[in-house]
Amino acid sequence: MKAAVRSLTHAIQRPAARFALAANPAGSSDTDRLLFIGGLALLVLVLGDAAFLAVSARVIREQR
Repeated sequence: MKAAVRSLTHAIQRPAARFALAANPAGSSDTDRLLFIGGLALLVLVLGDAAFLAVSARVIREQR
């Protein structure tokens, strides 16, 4: 019975650790958060541009 309770409490505590890793550290500032969001936005734009170029190159090749 103790082992079941121990494994249940371990399973309950495990997701909390994942959320704690995703949370901002105590020393982070608004500038750090803004830079992080800007970096993510830039990554999305670059990946979207690469996908658009790949699709448009394929369409141009098929039209010839």
